Amino acid sequence: MVESYYNAASGNWSTAANWLGGTNGNGTLPAAGDDVYANGKTITIDQNITVNSLRTTAGTTAVAGGSFTVSTGGKTLTVNNQITAGSTDCLTFSANSPNTLIITGSGLTVNGSSTTALKRGIVNNGTGTISLTGNCQGGTQSSASGLLNNSTGTVNITGNVTAGSGTAATGASNNSTGTIAVNGNAVGATGAGLVIGTGTGSCVNATGGSGASGYGASVSTGTLTISGTATGGSLASGAILSNTGNLTVANATGGSGAGAHGVYHNGTGTLTVSGTTTGGSNAQAYGAFNGNTGKLRLATVTASSTSPAVADNPPTVGFTSVSGPISNSTGVNAIIVTRVCLVAACDWTIAISGTPPAYNGTVTIGQKGGGGPVAKQTIITNIGTY
Repeated sequence: MVESYYNAASGNWSTAANWLGGTNGNGTLPAAGDDVYANGKTITIDQNITVNSLRTTAGTTAVAGGSFTVSTGGKTLTVNNQITAGSTDCLTFSANSPNTLIITGSGLTVNGSSTTALKRGIVNNGTGTISLTGNCQGGTQSSASGLLNNSTGTVNITGNVTAGSGTAATGASNNSTGTIAVNGNAVGATGAGLVIGTGTGSCVNATGGSGASGYGASVSTGTLTISGTATGGSLASGAILSNTGNLTVANATGGSGAGAHGVYHNGTGTLTVSGTTTGGSNAQAYGAFNGNTGKLRLATVTASSTSPAVADNPPTVGFTSVSGPISNSTGVNAIIVTRVCLVAACDWTIAISGTPPAYNGTVTIGQKGGGGPVAKQTIITNIGTY
């Protein structure tokens, strides 16, 4: 590919005289096959473009830094290879709603920086909407996310979001009350693939990675929906709720390493698995783990051959509701929790107060001291209608 770079102090993309290099030579606009470098300059993209890449890295001639900005809506950027941050954020959208920016390409990947911390491939600083077709990849430097939604706007991603090797170098992050909707998968590594602090987020599947904080997807005080399966990795859980927010998952499966749960409830909000929760291949990789005072709501729970479907961490543990069915494995109980409600419609006020149908003792479903199964009625009395 041919290097094209900006030579003016700053200016509009459409000013042909400000460009050097490129397929068509000096004084011409970048062409479809060009790798375009900001060259330390501020470039306002004021038209539709088609190029091979946008970069704020250094090139053969171009220096690192600069930026590409879009401040008005109605633009389509066709970038067929990559949008990559170097010493600065690469592409920034600052238009407000109802303005939109379309970013697409036949093989597009948006990359966080491999040289500088806190530098992202794309940043949405406005209240408008970015529609991105491509994958987002975190960088090798700390907090060098592929994409950052930094305001109350919306980002729609058709593709996958994957964490990089840098600490907290997420594939995509929501830093305000905006929305990130991923029509694809979130994959953790050292950090999380998708982070929804506040605001709203969604993805199809979420898979934990090999770092302690390498969750596939994470939510704090916002709302996150995973329409497929949250799966634990070799060290991190598939998805985590860490504060007062809400996490809803279709299915959850434990991973291959201890503590790599399908879903991990470490907050005070509500975590719901509407489908099947299944233990992993490690004895301590549960399908769901309740480690704080929040509510954990499960439907079908199934032990694997090595791990329970759900466990918790007393004494400050919140309440777990299981509507069933419950399937144990040979020698492995599906449920090992401290506070459980085994009814389809659990009244949380009643449950938390410790009166029926709640049970505030250690519950191991499948067997009891001295052997033999534990009958449901020995755990819950006076079920009634609530």
